[in-house]
Amino acid sequence: MTQQHLLKLAMQGNTEAIETLINELLQPQGITAKVGSQQSSLYVALAAANVPKQQLLVPLIYQKILHWHVEYFQTAKIYAAAWGESSPAWQEEVLLSDAKSKNNDFVETNSDMLKDGGEKIDDSPDIKSMERTSGNLRIGDNVLQIGLPNGNVVKQGVSAPPCRWQPRPTPILSLPKTFPLLIGRLPQIKSAIAFSKEKHSVEFFGSPGLGKSSLLWHLGYYFQSQSRFSDGVVGFNTHYESVSDILQGLFDIFYESEKGCKPTLSEIQQALRNKQILVFLDDQNLSSDEVGDLIKTLPNITFIIASTEQRLSQTGQSLRLPGLTNRDGLTLVSHELKRSLTPEERTAFDALYLRFEGHPWLLQLTAIAMRQGVGTLAEILIKLQLADSNNWLVKQILASLSSPQLAVVAALASVGGAGLLIPQIAALSGVRETADVLASLAELKLVQAENDTFTGNGYYRYSVTSSLIDALPPEWDLETLRLRSFNYFIGWAQKSRNINSINTINTINNLLFSETDAIMTTLAWGVKSQQWAQVLSMVQTVETPIALARRWGLWEQLLKWGLQASEKLSDDATTAYILHQLGTRSFCLNDYTSAQEYLNRSLKIRQSLADTQGMEITSYTLGLIPKPETSAVVTPPKNSIPQTFKLQTSKLIYPKIRISSATLIPLTMVGAVGLTGYYLILQPKSSTTSQIPVKSTSPIPPTSKSVAVKPVSFSREKFNFGNQSIDIKNQQLFLTIINPNTTSLEVGKIKPIGKQADFEVNLDDCSNPITSNEICKLAIIFNPLTTGKHQATLPVTDSQGKIIKQIPIEGVATAPTLPFIPETNLPAPTSEVEEVLPTPKAKEFPRIRRTKIQPQVIPRESTSTTPESSPQVTPTESPTPLPTETPGLQPTPETTPEVMDTP
Repeated sequence: MTQQHLLKLAMQGNTEAIETLINELLQPQGITAKVGSQQSSLYVALAAANVPKQQLLVPLIYQKILHWHVEYFQTAKIYAAAWGESSPAWQEEVLLSDAKSKNNDFVETNSDMLKDGGEKIDDSPDIKSMERTSGNLRIGDNVLQIGLPNGNVVKQGVSAPPCRWQPRPTPILSLPKTFPLLIGRLPQIKSAIAFSKEKHSVEFFGSPGLGKSSLLWHLGYYFQSQSRFSDGVVGFNTHYESVSDILQGLFDIFYESEKGCKPTLSEIQQALRNKQILVFLDDQNLSSDEVGDLIKTLPNITFIIASTEQRLSQTGQSLRLPGLTNRDGLTLVSHELKRSLTPEERTAFDALYLRFEGHPWLLQLTAIAMRQGVGTLAEILIKLQLADSNNWLVKQILASLSSPQLAVVAALASVGGAGLLIPQIAALSGVRETADVLASLAELKLVQAENDTFTGNGYYRYSVTSSLIDALPPEWDLETLRLRSFNYFIGWAQKSRNINSINTINTINNLLFSETDAIMTTLAWGVKSQQWAQVLSMVQTVETPIALARRWGLWEQLLKWGLQASEKLSDDATTAYILHQLGTRSFCLNDYTSAQEYLNRSLKIRQSLADTQGMEITSYTLGLIPKPETSAVVTPPKNSIPQTFKLQTSKLIYPKIRISSATLIPLTMVGAVGLTGYYLILQPKSSTTSQIPVKSTSPIPPTSKSVAVKPVSFSREKFNFGNQSIDIKNQQLFLTIINPNTTSLEVGKIKPIGKQADFEVNLDDCSNPITSNEICKLAIIFNPLTTGKHQATLPVTDSQGKIIKQIPIEGVATAPTLPFIPETNLPAPTSEVEEVLPTPKAKEFPRIRRTKIQPQVIPRESTSTTPESSPQVTPTESPTPLPTETPGLQPTPETTPEVMDTP
């Protein structure tokens, strides 16, 4: 059967043809697919010796189905499992019916973008000649008409119902990246868990490539699984959103707004005030002051931040992320090589580890270079010592790539790490089989993928890390590549603006807003390289959609870039327009000082241009600015006397009194004697500082008898857990406290002794503080993460904060008992697949028959148990990774290497 015939059958919904096409794609990678159908659903079951990777296969299969024009089915359900497993390891359903209609405009806009190496761009900065997609936004008492030819118009007193916000169901779990494999970082995980319990924000900072993002999203999925934050766990990883945009984004996640409404800052604070949320911020371009303002604005929300520089100084805990330990670095390299290192390689690895200072990305590149045939570990070490920098590794890996792979890497690098969809990458790189190339690059850890929050339904955005971009050799000529990408997005934005479809306004605005990260990245480069005409053209195209999307921090940045460009181009009309836009934005945010400054500058330019319509709307907006209130203060004349006082004093008669010296002397002596008698007889002896008696405000009447303090009753003097295996969770010891006194007691926080103290206190059955005559029953929980002795104390204080008792806590964590595995249950793995997957029947999940047994697993110590089902960190206790060349042995703690974000 020819390929053309197969494609024709697949287009008609023939499952056998679809299965054949998918197997042609995946069987070279050791993956077998079985395809079936049920009503309007297409079932694709995948099986391999190791669990196939969801992050790579779902978008690949989805894009292929769309490419083959399989329009018969409404949905596609994709499953995967390892051979011998009775249930799928993962499953995902994607919509096919609305994919073409939802993204048709987007796909058509991206096609035919690059012609003869460039695009036709309308670089005319004449705003009046542009067709705008306008809209209205209500904010506070104002309604702002956005996108009008002469600028925004503010309306007040409009008879319209107030904006209403409908809460969305909680908890909300919104993390943009898939769960990454994480090796090591146990101390940082424990710190984040400890700080989150106290609702304290924490930051991990360090140089690019240390794995901050992997650590961040690993923690995100851990906290998401624990449900510790009742309202949800959310994450942000865009790089240009301001504090106001992050606040608006949080509000949009938790509340559904009426169309055309933007909440004020006070409304956002009120709505999020009592929310129990954990927010992850990945490498935001926020200053230290902005991070502080964000946390102070939402004091009840906990933030975990990853950044290249320390920004969390006074409002949380900031931790520098170091390199990996030698053991964790060895595990990472063995994991990438899918085998253990030989003794000779271990010697070379130790030298490389010291050179890289445990930098995970450089260690990962070393393993990739070995896989690509650059050389052995010892040879790479020698060549690195002769090279100028560690970037030699990147250069060697790039030299081993194919031309399509290099074109895709160049396209992604040209947008500065922003995520792109497959059609955009294809347009920029000129590579047809883009999905296949991206899959191969992801396997080499040169490309990372994440779910696209706009298109969804199996669409992924692909990007490269800043570490890779910084290490690219000079001969790549990134400036030329960036200019090409900049022109591409300008042409794309202009074509998107002219789409003729139903709901044109929403289509255009959503399309343009979805590309915020790429647009802002390329615009920032355009400003830096002084491409003023292109900068102004892009700003004019996208500023209205960004404003209507209620991201007014981005909107302000766009307008300021546009103002800079229009002034450089001496375009007075556009300068006046942008100043007017900035003024109306400030007015709606109640920043009347800035609004008046922008609008006055705009009016002055428009008057010089005799722009009647522009002058009219700018003057109108200026008239809406409230005049500063001045209180009428009457300054009395100098040496003047109030009239009322004059009337009173005019009636006073001062009689003349004459006292002779003979009378004055006896009067003075009598006064002196009287004063002396007062101090000797009448002065209170109990007070030496004040002669004015003060009434006591204490609720307890003074008494001459001392109150007897009764001893507080403790049911135990010590918590001793003895020896406990780390695979045993939630071991508890109880303590009963009886307070017989009139003053209250308080149970303090557990104070560690030494480095290991994995204890928690449970006060669910105890009101803290413990009031008079109250009985408190508390529990101490021992959940050790690492083996060894754990020690701490539990303080109990009185109402004055004085410690009345320190209760010791101790326990010894031991390694788990190794289970017995009969040899008869572990035959050697087979090399061939004996059976294929059955076609799924109606109302039946397509199952995978056992055809291949996984190799024997040698159990060993686990060091990654944490309280409350701790996050899954790859154990690294074994100093020497196990070899994989011998059947029956496993190479790394993870049976199947999963997709790992490039640190």
